[in-house]
Formats: sequence, structure tokens, C-alpha cells
Amino acid sequence: MTQRTVGVVLVTTGSPHPLTAATVRDYLMRFLGDKHLVGLPFSSLTSRLIAHRRCRHLLRVYREIADHGRSPLLNGLDEMALSLSLSLNRRAKEESAGSAGEAPGNTQQNVMRGELPQAESSAQQAGSTATAAISEENPASAGPALLTPCDTVLTSAFNYRVYQGCLYGAPFLKDALSAAFAHCSRVLILPLFPQVWNGLLDSVSECVSECVSACHYTGRYAIVRGFSSHPLYRIQVAGQLIRVLRENRVHPDVIVVSFHGLPKTLSGLQERPYVRDCEELYEAVDRLATDHLSSSRLAFQSRMGPLPWTGPYLTEVLDDLAARRQSVAVICPGFMLDCTETLHEVNIRMREHYLSRGGPHFTFVPAPAPEHFSSLCMSLVDSFLQQESSSSAVSQRFLAGFKMTGEI
Repeated sequence: MTQRTVGVVLVTTGSPHPLTAATVRDYLMRFLGDKHLVGLPFSSLTSRLIAHRRCRHLLRVYREIADHGRSPLLNGLDEMALSLSLSLNRRAKEESAGSAGEAPGNTQQNVMRGELPQAESSAQQAGSTATAAISEENPASAGPALLTPCDTVLTSAFNYRVYQGCLYGAPFLKDALSAAFAHCSRVLILPLFPQVWNGLLDSVSECVSECVSACHYTGRYAIVRGFSSHPLYRIQVAGQLIRVLRENRVHPDVIVVSFHGLPKTLSGLQERPYVRDCEELYEAVDRLATDHLSSSRLAFQSRMGPLPWTGPYLTEVLDDLAARRQSVAVICPGFMLDCTETLHEVNIRMREHYLSRGGPHFTFVPAPAPEHFSSLCMSLVDSFLQQESSSSAVSQRFLAGFKMTGEI
């Protein structure tokens, strides 16, 4: 273990790779077998039967949206990991050489004031309205991922390693954690799930606990539990919406902000925090992009089966807008990286559904480019290091947002 090395593990659900019926079937079996996530009483036999019946169909879906034969989610994860690694180590090198223009602690203060770091210049240009609007919000509502403005941390003494881990496919999370625990004295586990989705986070936590025990890890580690209220995330979402509308020169009648739905069979402990985060982010996007919106609607996609799910359902919202002959733009800020749910379900199936019912025009707003999230991730890394260096000054919002464990 290297004493001054910080590891960052980026976590997603993953995708089958390579794209074959066997890998899709194995991915589905692991997904359906997750007792934390699915919330339904699937036995091992039931999971195998469903996976066997669905794998051929899903293989066609994955191949339809594949980028050079690979899932866009995995390509985006590669790009995000590379961009974050370069940004962190470049900043550390500049600080070590004494040429840094601003310390991370000052960057944190700027975020609290609503200013956007220079690393996000492209997003700043596209979302100047969003950047200006965030400064009007109360910093106290900025969310758990932020520290109080008086806190500071210098990171020039650290080296950084960025790892990629997936819950249900390669590269597997357990392998990424094992590598991080072997080489890093401090490890930040960053699930790329902006809202607090307890099912996914419980799956991540269980895997982390097992790896800590297996590796006999004695360093400091933390799990980020939601960051949708972080100003840098809200700015990116609103900025991406504005950027896409400008580039396509469209002025939709209604902006639909859609999130992944949850079955009502899940306990309220899972559903309520998640829905609350979705509603708050929807309201924030509506405020930040207010000059570009005439109207907006909240929706939830991915409903399956006859049981009730979180609503209003995206299909019903689109039915209503099509009947009114209103043009729409749909954005899915529950995902940092585009996946089958956004690229196929929303951009293909929901587009066809809406247009077939007489809707006049459908615009899909993809996720921001992965490198646009580097400043957000760097801010979370700074918060992690800052927590251990000045824990007495850390706010309760921060402590609620990170699960801190281990010893330095």
C-alpha cells in the first residue's frame, strides 16, 4: 500500500461485454439475483428462466446502440476515468511545482458561492444561465457533498489512481476494489448514481465490506451516497439541456425531466429518499434553465409488469403531450452516462411511442460528455480528503453524504 496514494473507484451497474447471448444472460442473472436492487422474490431458478427468455431480445437492443461493438456506458466510463485521472494528477503536479492558480479549498469556496471552476469552461459557456441561477440558491441547501466554506485541503502531496468497477459485468467492482485497496492508503468509492437509491448503494456497500475483509484493508475509505444536490451536478444538467436546445435550434413546448422509476413493492425506506432527490433536482433544473423553458413536467420511465411503480409514468405524460400536439424535449438526469435505458428505451422506444400518437417533435437530450464531470468528481475527492484533515469543521450535510470508515 502506497501511503500517499488516493484511489477513486467509479462504480456503475455495467453492461455485458463482449456482446454475446451468453454475456447478456450472465449479466441479467447477476442483476436479477441482487436482493438489494430488484426488491422482488426472484429465486435462482426464476432468475435463470427470465435471463434465458430475455437475453436474445436484449442482445439485439445492446447491438442496436453499440458504439464500435461496445456498450456506450462502458465507453463513457473509460472516458470519465481517463479524464478524472489526468485532471487530478495534473492539478497535483501543478500544485507541487507551485504553479497552481487556486487551491482546492478555494475551489470549494467558489462552488459554495455558485462559481464554476475553469475546468468546466465548456459547460460554463453553454449554461451561463444555469451558473448564474445557482448563485441565487441558498448554499445551505447545496447538499451533503459540500463542505463549509471555511474548510480547506491541499492535495499536492498525493498521487491519484482511478479505477472502474461494475456491479453486474466486467470490469467487476470487486476486482477494482481489490486493486485500489492493494495500492492506495485512501480510497473513495464513487457510485455514479446522483440520487440516493438505497438498493444500489446497499449492493455497493456489501461488496465494499466483503473486499475490505478479504484484503484486510486498514486504510481510510468512503462511499459517496448521492450528490444530485451538488451545484456542479445541477449546473451540468441544466447546462446540457440549454446546450442541446441551442445546438438543435429547437424550442419545445414542454421539457420532460424523466428518472428511472421504482416498483411500489420496494419499502418506503428505499423509495422516499430517491423520489425526494428526483423531485428536488427536477425543481432545480426548472429554476436554472428558466429562461429557456416555457413549461416542464416530471416523469419516471422503465415501468415493468402490472404492479404500480413510481409515477407519473413517462408513457402517460408523452400520451398527454401528444394529444395536445405539444413538442417535447426529454432529459434523463438520473444517469451520468448514457445507457440502454436512455439511448434505447427513451430515445428510440419513447420517441416512436410519442410520434405514433401524433406528437409533433421529439428532442432527446443526451447525458453530458463524461469529461464534463471531472470538476464534480474532483470536488468530491477534495471533500473526502478534507473530511479526514479537518473533521471537526465538517458540516452535518457532509457527514450525511459520505459513509466514512477505516483508519488512516
